[in-house]
Amino acid sequence: MKAKPLNGPSLAWLAGIVVVVLWTCAIPATRTAAPALGVFGLTASRLLIDSLTLVIIGMVTKKVWLPQLVDLPLIIAYGVCSMAGYFLLLNWASSTSRREPRA
Repeated sequence: MKAKPLNGPSLAWLAGIVVVVLWTCAIPATRTAAPALGVFGLTASRLLIDSLTLVIIGMVTKKVWLPQLVDLPLIIAYGVCSMAGYFLLLNWASSTSRREPRA
């Protein structure tokens, strides 16, 4: 008997479960890695992992286009202000907080 390939709702549920599990692991992982890497090192490593993941997804799906050179300063400014700022604050708060976060 052959296994059915995942498609449609099954694949969506699997992706949702993977996201929830990985998201749940973020705070303990941050608390573990922050003392060794520091807030800036942890932020840089998280953004590097995110960027590499997106590059791999783009190479696999072959649905990637490069931005025009004129748009690069805005893209870089957005990345620094939003993602790096968010991760810096999150990593700093996670490494200095004494209490576990509550939902």
